[in-house]
Amino acid sequence: MEEKKGSMAKRIIAGILIAILLFFMYPIRMPRPLIWLGIYLRTPYGTSWDDAVKIIEKKRSWRIMGDSTELAYSDGQGRIEGMHIRADIGKSGYFWYLKAIWSFDTNGKLTKIYIFKSLDV
Repeated sequence: MEEKKGSMAKRIIAGILIAILLFFMYPIRMPRPLIWLGIYLRTPYGTSWDDAVKIIEKKRSWRIMGDSTELAYSDGQGRIEGMHIRADIGKSGYFWYLKAIWSFDTNGKLTKIYIFKSLDV
């Protein structure tokens, strides 16, 4: 009888873990720090502009939406000055988008990564 209880507990735990993994398959559902870490591991600070563009373009689900060497980008909470690359890196349904901005210094080296979740209607 106790074997059945142990087996049932293992099945419940396995089911919960599978549900969590399926939930997090869509990047927009992940917490921002986890998304940031995934991007940072691909494009660590100090990455050159050209290398960052190549890495972003290689990722099938990422799409560069714009880049700038002079213009500032406003996220509604502040401005990102200087050189930057903007990309859509995920979406959920028709309205929720996950965006990233890679910001570079005057030498073309990556200095900051921003993550935004937005509802576009």
